[in-house]
Amino acid sequence: MVPALETERLLLRPRAAGDIDDFVAMDSDLQVRRFLPPTFRDGFDAAAYRAALPERIAMDHGPGLGHWTLVGRAHPEAFVGTALLIPVEGKGPDVEIGWRLPRTHWGKGFASEAARQVVSHARETGLAELVALIHPDNAASIGVAGKLGFAPDGIRDAYGTTFRLYRLALENP
Repeated sequence: MVPALETERLLLRPRAAGDIDDFVAMDSDLQVRRFLPPTFRDGFDAAAYRAALPERIAMDHGPGLGHWTLVGRAHPEAFVGTALLIPVEGKGPDVEIGWRLPRTHWGKGFASEAARQVVSHARETGLAELVALIHPDNAASIGVAGKLGFAPDGIRDAYGTTFRLYRLALENP
């Protein structure tokens, strides 16, 4: 399970059953899903997704790994999105970082802010490296990865599709 984290504007808390409506609302938007793997992007079924989320929320990804729900610090009832730190395809060995926000929160720096804190947590957890798997056309996420110091490292097939692979070595203090 992941610990609660904070940034200047955000609270990152472990994803919980009470977040299901927010996740379904966010992911029901095709624009939010457009760079996700085709099975989720094109085959999205809100009822099936809602039914599967409790099991996904309960999944143990290992110490310090999992999914966060992002909410506003000033308004903790305001859902801002999600961030994750999980083994690629659930098995690793690489650990990936990811983020997704509803359109209403795009372009406000929330993804970079949350991801920066997740990278810091990964470093403190003792991880040596992180990867980000990003759709080649997702310029916004490529920009976030660049701001965090991730470097391009070719392509990688995962989750039934092909992504650009980005890596970040974590130098532990």
